[in-house]
Amino acid sequence: PLSLNPSDTWIGNDGTWSGFVVQVGTPPQKFTVLPATNGQHTYVPSANDCQRTNRTDCGTSRGVSPIAGQPSHGFQTNASSSWDLIGIYELGINKPLGYTGSGVSGYDTLNFGAELSNGRKITDKQVVTSYVSQDVWIGALGLGYAKMTFRSNERVDSMLVGMQQSGIIPSQSFGYTAGAHYKNASASLTLGGYDASRISKGLSIPLSSDDPEKPLTVGLQSVVVENSLNGTQNLLRQPILIPIDSSVTELWLPETVCEIFAAAFGLEYQESSGRYAITEATRNKLRQLNPKLTFTVSDGFVQGQSVNLDFPYSAFDLQAGYPIFPETTNYFPIRRAANESQYVLGRAFLQETYLGVDYERETFNISQATFPDPKEASKIVTITSVNSTTISSGGQTAASNQISGGAIAGIVIGAVAGVALIAALIWFFWARRSKK
Repeated sequence: PLSLNPSDTWIGNDGTWSGFVVQVGTPPQKFTVLPATNGQHTYVPSANDCQRTNRTDCGTSRGVSPIAGQPSHGFQTNASSSWDLIGIYELGINKPLGYTGSGVSGYDTLNFGAELSNGRKITDKQVVTSYVSQDVWIGALGLGYAKMTFRSNERVDSMLVGMQQSGIIPSQSFGYTAGAHYKNASASLTLGGYDASRISKGLSIPLSSDDPEKPLTVGLQSVVVENSLNGTQNLLRQPILIPIDSSVTELWLPETVCEIFAAAFGLEYQESSGRYAITEATRNKLRQLNPKLTFTVSDGFVQGQSVNLDFPYSAFDLQAGYPIFPETTNYFPIRRAANESQYVLGRAFLQETYLGVDYERETFNISQATFPDPKEASKIVTITSVNSTTISSGGQTAASNQISGGAIAGIVIGAVAGVALIAALIWFFWARRSKK
């Protein structure tokens, strides 16, 4: 497996997030990006997008690294000798949530900046989109499965599938947790396996067949808060089916549920931004109360197998800035969903949880994340391909294990004698792109 090293710096205009550095083009241009479970390839900001902001820190705030010592506002396609233009397309990502934008897509080299065990780097041509959008501020690393359709109905494999077929990773799978700035715990992303040191109790769920665009759908049975402004209560009046999507920051919930959250936490809805802000006084009071939220997640609308996932108030004590708010503002990461098609458990949900996906076995797993001492070595476990007939080597970490395909399917993670075992997991995500 390939276990990526998180960036040394935290980033974000709607929270403080742990990203990963990718290198695109020849010579390489560096970007800090965030994993996106609903994307199939790599998205990086266009240099043209910052021109309209009139902000000197635009590129830096979007995770764009300097080029040859000079500040850069975004990807410069004309500076890459390996760039191969595909065309101009509507951005597509999170379109049901009202996100807008467009992008120039093409083939180019992609590196994670780390040597692989066989001495190669990920230099095969990969699809890269250089986009213009105020809704997608930070670039994204697509972890989806489905093929992409471009010019003349050209069908292109997703990044993850291409890496597996090239022998870079053993299977079409990954494990991811977003990390938690309030615990000084960085994100963890493993391609072709998972990190057993970051998981505890969990639930294995078949990917959803009802909607191919929302395969990571879970049943949210309840959200119970303790020590809120209104004491202890269930913030969710009735169960809902809701997908997990790391490309979105917030939790998009029914408006009635958002209003119950607002009363429990003293939130103030702002029409201009569509967010729930918090005054400094209320924020200080909540920090003193230190509310605890418990999300009960199941494998369907009618509760069958379920797991309780705990969150401190700190996980929702976020700040957002430009272009969401003119100035840095305290806010609680929930959004009003207009209908069921907009329900989402976003990246904020993955701060305290670990998501594992095995596309080949059509399973995914959601578990409570753990935060081991930074000195403790990662425990990278390989997820083999369903077509594998050989034992693959371990990942690029201090400790590694192998788990066979037959043992993966249906495993539920538990904390037994201090050792966490995770089910291998899977989901398909349909490419959300249409030619502009």
